[in-house]
Amino acid sequence: MKVIITIFTIIVFAVSSLQLCAQDDDLFKKCEDSLQSLALVLGTDSVEENRTNAVKDLIPYLVQTLKHKGSFSYPFDSVNGMSFVYSPDSTFRLVTFQLRRDDGSNRYFGAIQMNSDELKLFPLYDVSDTLPFHCNKILSPEKWYGSIYYNILAHEVDGDKIYTLFGFDANDYWSNKKFIEIMRFEDGKPVFGSDPLIVVTDSLGNSKEYNRFFIEYKHNSNVGMNYYPEDDMIVYDHLKPFKKKYDGLYFAYIPDGSYEGFKWENEQWNWVKKVFHFSIGHRDDPPMPTPVLDQEKQKLYDPRSSRSDD
Repeated sequence: MKVIITIFTIIVFAVSSLQLCAQDDDLFKKCEDSLQSLALVLGTDSVEENRTNAVKDLIPYLVQTLKHKGSFSYPFDSVNGMSFVYSPDSTFRLVTFQLRRDDGSNRYFGAIQMNSDELKLFPLYDVSDTLPFHCNKILSPEKWYGSIYYNILAHEVDGDKIYTLFGFDANDYWSNKKFIEIMRFEDGKPVFGSDPLIVVTDSLGNSKEYNRFFIEYKHNSNVGMNYYPEDDMIVYDHLKPFKKKYDGLYFAYIPDGSYEGFKWENEQWNWVKKVFHFSIGHRDDPPMPTPVLDQEKQKLYDPRSSRSDD
């Protein structure tokens, strides 16, 4: 009799849990639809004031959505215009999106959501308008180089977990940037550009260490930078100016068909000058939407502008 009661109790609990999960999914689907509506205005409206107002509505709604228990495991992957990227160990995820301004500049917004029973968010404040990009600057959530994050890697260094973040910045009318950046948690708080673990060695054997590494290129060029498991390395396009007279002017840089990379060895990313076995067929498709707005003047990040299998 006790066995029957126990089995019955388990069945009732399982059915109740499934009902709760279904209710949670219904709730998050409604939240996802609302976020999509706001993101659509943010990404497609031709009036800057309307896009700005969409951001003002989106931020508090996003926070309220993430306050619901179970939100961390809901992917929100149908929200075009926002990036939700999990760390490989599922300890946190990065949520980022952008506001394009009429002058060609961009303002980025984001948060780190921790995997915890109660909402634990670190809002990210974009200071790239006032703080020039620096490869060795150590930053915090309150001082953050704004970007859309599209991938995260995890490694251990001296027993501590460090993360490599992949970001995209629709810099201005003339150029885009992609970069990798080292991040770790110190006393439970994220630190951006925390460690100089990106090492570039020149032909003379001289090495330079960086906390972040970026490439800048012509705004409408198809340029990739991502980690490829089959090659076990970060691979990115080698760039050069499309005319020799533009040497040093990165808004004129385009891929030349060859590739460089970074290999994780000895607890650091070591530069690889040429990646001979890498083919153009590899993909670099960060989880971002189809852009709307004018292709030349009102630029949003379009993953399909990166290398594809086509």
